Amino acid sequence: MAGVFIYVQHLLGSGHLHRMARIAHELARTGVPVTLCSGGMPVRALRLPASVRFVQLEPLHCAPDDFTRLLDSRDQDLDGKLRGQRLAQLFAALADSAPRVALIESFPFARRQMRFELKPLLKRLRELSIPTVCSIRDILQVKSKAGRELETLALLTDYFAAVLVHGDRRVVELQATFKHAAQIACDVHYTGYVAGPAAVSSSDEGGAAEIVVSAGGGAVGYPLFRAALDACRAGCQADKRWRFLLGGGLDAEQGERLRADAPANARITPVSESFTRLLQSCSLSISQAGYNTVVDVLQAGCRGLLVPYAQSGEMEQTLRTQRLQEMGLIGGYTCQPLSAARLAVRVDELIAQPVASADPPLNLHGARNTVALLQTLMCS
Repeated sequence: MAGVFIYVQHLLGSGHLHRMARIAHELARTGVPVTLCSGGMPVRALRLPASVRFVQLEPLHCAPDDFTRLLDSRDQDLDGKLRGQRLAQLFAALADSAPRVALIESFPFARRQMRFELKPLLKRLRELSIPTVCSIRDILQVKSKAGRELETLALLTDYFAAVLVHGDRRVVELQATFKHAAQIACDVHYTGYVAGPAAVSSSDEGGAAEIVVSAGGGAVGYPLFRAALDACRAGCQADKRWRFLLGGGLDAEQGERLRADAPANARITPVSESFTRLLQSCSLSISQAGYNTVVDVLQAGCRGLLVPYAQSGEMEQTLRTQRLQEMGLIGGYTCQPLSAARLAVRVDELIAQPVASADPPLNLHGARNTVALLQTLMCS
């Protein structure tokens, strides 16, 4: 079964996995066999075509405040036994799929904590003469330790045929968050943003009088939900319905507190596949600034207010918000800490403004362009 072998490890949210799933969908649509190996916690909402072979490795995740400490499904520290199990699973999946090309998400730009299995995997791929491609989002977490970027360059030279940047360079260049970008030895391609299939709204799924509040998987979304709900309770846009979409990663007790405090014009539901349809007809989307959510808002062409997650030194969402706000495409709220009153002011300001758009439009064809680049490698 010669095709594409994809490795992805999500640690906190599930955005990395969902982005790779979108690429897997497009590969399957064009008839390319796909094996998708996921090393994070299982995601119930993940939807894949039947033709995609999905391999769930023994899952690992991390705490929101410590990305260096890997935990298993029982929240126990990663040990040597589990390392061996995962590596055996990876090698077995690779042997079964016999791919023509491999796609490694994030590494070596990120996921250094997965070196214990990725270095052996990359060596095996090189031994088998399988071209390997690195897949990264539009914005990287800037390295704080000297030498990390040079280490990344060395790994790219040794193991990778290309780097795929899933973004539009008009928004941000790789150089902005990886200062040695010009020294990358392999080819670097900007694919455009990886959007899902365009959705069409349904008359019973909300409308122009609705404000949609979301936080992706929800693991760190409670402060946003709390501030938005308090703004709603205080009368902000009282003539509109507010819909809160709670991700599966949100703490159950926090979800119950939100439901208990919800006023009559607030509807609190789990995130569902209708998210993109809701965006098509909403009055405003309020969300964190994770990659997939931002792409969905851009694709829908609705008004957007981004409230970036910026804890634990994370700057990715803040930079994405700043860039898109500078381009006039999306509104931003970057005041810390979150204030319901200030958030309400931004909501009122944005709803009074017309919907903005880029000219020419941003490149949202990242899945299609990624598949074309992978097919070129498969045929070489």
